[in-house]
Formats: sequence, structure tokens, C-alpha cells
Amino acid sequence: MATTTSTRLLTTSQAAHRLGIPPAQLAALRQRGQGPEWGRFATTIRYSTDELDKWQQATRQHTTGRRGSGAIPGD
Repeated sequence: MATTTSTRLLTTSQAAHRLGIPPAQLAALRQRGQGPEWGRFATTIRYSTDELDKWQQATRQHTTGRRGSGAIPGD
């Protein structure tokens, strides 16, 4: 995990709060290799704020409706 001087390292609980998900969900994503990049420092897992922001942008969905399904008004 590359960090810059402006990057903060957060605990799993802090990172989950920043992402708006429960810590257990973030841990499950980490175990499945689907979550944001993380690093182990001594005995603790840390997430960089830069990596959290990148992961959140990459996983953002613009809509859950499908075109022509009637889920979006005007479709």
C-alpha cells in the first residue's frame, strides 16, 4: 500500500465508518479479496484513505434499474 504525506491510515472500524458499511462487512470483503487495498502493520490491519476513496469510486453504481425494465421513469 503506497501512502503519501496526506494519506491517513485507518483501522477497520474507522474505514468502515468512512465507507458507511459495518466493520464486519468490510472484514468479509477483505477476506474474499473484494474490498479496498489494505496493509498489515504489526498485528493491526490498516486502510489508507486514498485507497478507500479509489475503491469507493470504482464500485459506485449510478443506477440499479435496467433500461426498458420500467424501473426508471421515462423508460
